[in-house]
Amino acid sequence: MAEIHGMYKRYYDGLFNSLSIVGTALDDMENKFAPIPPEEDNTWLNILIDMITLGALGTAGPLFNTMLKNHAWFAGSALDNAKDTTMTLLGQGTTTAKDVLPPGDKAKWTPEGQDEFSAYLGQVVYGWSNITSQALDDLFSGTNESMNALWEVMSDGKLIEGKRDNDPSYIGNVQNELIANINKCVIGFALPALWRQAGSYTFILDSGQSCDDNPNIGEYLEDDTIDATGVCVDNRQYYLVYPDGDATDCTCKIINDSGPCQTVCKDVKFSAPKGIENISGDNSYFGITTNDLVKGSVRTWIANGRENGARIADPTNHGTMSDLIDVDVTTPGFMRIPVCSPARAFQSWDTADKNSSPNWPCDIPPGKDECGDSTFVDQTSDASPKVEDCRQIIKNIEGDATTAWTTQVVGHNQREIASHASCHFGVEATKTNGNVNFKVGGQDVIDIINDAIAKFARDGLIGAKGNMDCNGNVKSEPVLWGIY
Repeated sequence: MAEIHGMYKRYYDGLFNSLSIVGTALDDMENKFAPIPPEEDNTWLNILIDMITLGALGTAGPLFNTMLKNHAWFAGSALDNAKDTTMTLLGQGTTTAKDVLPPGDKAKWTPEGQDEFSAYLGQVVYGWSNITSQALDDLFSGTNESMNALWEVMSDGKLIEGKRDNDPSYIGNVQNELIANINKCVIGFALPALWRQAGSYTFILDSGQSCDDNPNIGEYLEDDTIDATGVCVDNRQYYLVYPDGDATDCTCKIINDSGPCQTVCKDVKFSAPKGIENISGDNSYFGITTNDLVKGSVRTWIANGRENGARIADPTNHGTMSDLIDVDVTTPGFMRIPVCSPARAFQSWDTADKNSSPNWPCDIPPGKDECGDSTFVDQTSDASPKVEDCRQIIKNIEGDATTAWTTQVVGHNQREIASHASCHFGVEATKTNGNVNFKVGGQDVIDIINDAIAKFARDGLIGAKGNMDCNGNVKSEPVLWGIY
């Protein structure tokens, strides 16, 4: 038990020896990668808590693993068992973290408010130290769970120094490695968050090409951006970029040297993120490279079914624990920069507001919402349109966040505003309510079709109608809609 206590103490002391170094690293990161510092919001706490929970695996894990390997029991054929024993100790800390950190019911540590992103995340060391102290208390608490954990760690003389036939497997500066691992985990987790918090909205552009192909991405990237940001993952080419400013650049030019100027617009290309020179080529920033950021995020995206929005890695997952004990920060769920095609990203950049969705610009941009809640009446019959045709209407309009229709009130005439094959969507005013016209947004149509299908679809067919209030040019306008 004294040996276990010594391992925890060495980690605890190492954390505080690294305190000023971590703070300096985070402050430097903010200066290099986000010249315009992010404004505080309620997401900072979530970022910090996730970093504390996962980062402990990548900091305490390698230290414990190294110390265990230098015990005689783990020499030779039993060497791989050191990682299993390390996982047992880390599992105790992971369980403790859920209670100690907000929003746990037994939260014993809460970060202090800070004006700067770097200073706020710098409290990660205090979070780790609190978890370490509490985890050791829990391990020695005498409960059935803690006794089982101690037995697994100590049984068969695992922690007895003993005699060994060969030299220890590791000789080096454990303290320096701990500090290096702390910085690598902190920067690897914090840098993607910093870019997004600072409004850069960095994402990973999936070129759709193999790494051996000549780049065919000139429509979206300049040559120097291609060179600075490209990363090959499993023989597929990706680029780490962001949308800088507006999607189009318009100027007024005089044509044929006479007459008034005419507005001429051209599409803007994606840019390399701020600070890319510190992590690209042969450069790394506290052990983090462009390759790490892209590979880690792509692994997360693939593990999530090639969808963005994956949850943070599960710290109790065996694969996650194993990777982070090896300080492999590319384990799925540790880095979560959005991944998408250049066409999807540009469409969102061009038609949707920044940060209009969690993974902008890689999400389908949310459409315009001009109407309130609707009633639904089942109209499905053998003559109704096919569900697949109505779903195609959604696909046709969901990529353009500007989609909307303006319809005249006079005459209360029914107007078809969207259709595909057998499916038609129409609207009409039901009252002359002081408006000349009213609007229906693309998101209204998407939501109504989805809800109607969920409520009434049968035998592959759908028909429905309902009433809602939509924005008129003067005031709210009662509207009847129909799927027919």
